[in-house]
Amino acid sequence: MTAFRLLADIGGTNIRFACSDSPGQLQHVNSYPTAEFSGFLDAYHHYRRKVHLEGSPSLVLIGAAGPIQDGRVNLTNIDWSVSQQEISENLDDVPVVLMNDLQAVAHALPYLAANDFLTIGDVQAANASAQRMLALNVGTGLGASVCIPTEQGWIAIPTEAGHLTLGAISDEENLLFQRIAPDGLSVEDILSGSGFLNLFNHIARMEGHEFPSLSALEIFEKSDELGTAKKAVNIFTRILGRFAGDLVLATGCWGGVYLVGGVLRGWQKQPLLDQSIIVFRDCFEKKGQMEPLMRSVYSGLVTERDIALKGLSHYSSVTS
Repeated sequence: MTAFRLLADIGGTNIRFACSDSPGQLQHVNSYPTAEFSGFLDAYHHYRRKVHLEGSPSLVLIGAAGPIQDGRVNLTNIDWSVSQQEISENLDDVPVVLMNDLQAVAHALPYLAANDFLTIGDVQAANASAQRMLALNVGTGLGASVCIPTEQGWIAIPTEAGHLTLGAISDEENLLFQRIAPDGLSVEDILSGSGFLNLFNHIARMEGHEFPSLSALEIFEKSDELGTAKKAVNIFTRILGRFAGDLVLATGCWGGVYLVGGVLRGWQKQPLLDQSIIVFRDCFEKKGQMEPLMRSVYSGLVTERDIALKGLSHYSSVTS
């Protein structure tokens, strides 16, 4: 391999690299903890050595967890600043495209195969050629992006939806939210890895319990036997469904919402998943006069681990 398209997906916990020579096709996929490196170029040179890359990239495409401003992103959950210009200058002026990581995910949605996702509920996936779709990530942080069909092809619009204010709709939620953050919560304060753990720990303290340190996955796995875990998962699921439905209404994504992220892979493994799906869809659909419309909107969980990299690969074919 003498010339290659380099793809990178920078999250709050890991950075994933791949090379691509055609849309949706990935080679040399590797993942590393971002904490092990001082920045993007440090991680890239480590990747080159590990996979024995020869030659130079003809194009670099990067999805990063944070808002892109003037070709630069200061990542939301790690102390990295990634500059399109600086990377290009350090790699012999190769063209560099920098986008939000969920924007990269959204670019993959029109090309998902049936075995790339699981349906949540009874609504079947819509015809991807006609409808807007929403990518919603719950991982180290929360992100969302809208995928829109145009006459020139698909475009993806990034957002910072995770920083929207989360409001309580019950006395139980109001009491809990006041304890977690008296000055107000963002959606990400609940719908993220650390947010879910914080939710569980506050519920435990309110109930007078003390538990050994549990991971998010362990809390999901214990939700059929541990009452506090079951309550935390139920509240998490209600807010997830409610917020996903709100975003669909706000963006007109009648083609459906596609959920991604490590926390949701844990949510998928819970013993009481069937019950959680019912709760999710009930909160997703319960939108007053819009409820009949929301009953027809698809929701699914993406199981393809490299969806952001594949989205970058599809985008690279458009830019070539």
